[in-house]
Amino acid sequence: MWVGVPTDNSSILLVQPNYTPICTNESTYFNAFYNNYVAGNSESNITYYDWIPPITGCYSVGNKNQVLICNFDSDGYYTFRVRAQNACGYGGWRWVYPFVTSCYYFAVNINPNPADDFIRIELVETPVERNVANLDDNSMEQVSTKNSELSFINLDYEIKIYDTGGYLMKSIKSKEINQEMDVSGLKPGRYFVHIEHPDGVVKRQILIN
Repeated sequence: MWVGVPTDNSSILLVQPNYTPICTNESTYFNAFYNNYVAGNSESNITYYDWIPPITGCYSVGNKNQVLICNFDSDGYYTFRVRAQNACGYGGWRWVYPFVTSCYYFAVNINPNPADDFIRIELVETPVERNVANLDDNSMEQVSTKNSELSFINLDYEIKIYDTGGYLMKSIKSKEINQEMDVSGLKPGRYFVHIEHPDGVVKRQILIN
């Protein structure tokens, strides 16, 4: 049986965004929850989360009001706070200071495909609206198109080519919109191209003649 209000100790009450970096002009979901491994404080019988958002226009959802959704229109640090409630009352405030920055979005094209001597990896800038995440009301999980696109602050990625056995055949680092890669030494067949960035990996397949 839990006795007492929930604590705002930073090792217990956590607030995390759905992904990083936090970008301007897209929906960001902040999730408040309690760690389960804290002895004597597992969940604390939380019934509700109370938010003071960083900007106007934010709103909270979830069966315990545990998710705060915001759309930031400018760069910089923001400040907001959240506290948890149980049958005994409210706990203390947990302060959060997210940093928001402008991001760039690129779809990935690889040509020619099939290829003979070289491939060209082209990053094509896409509208921000295509990258806005959505919330599934049933599962409360993030749904985003980011798994098929790159989202980052500056161009800095690595191209890796793997064979069907998972062996790394070639790699090159780039900071360019267009990057050519020599594939003349690869045997004919199917290969997997990974465009790796700190925010994730975009995966494509190519055929070598």
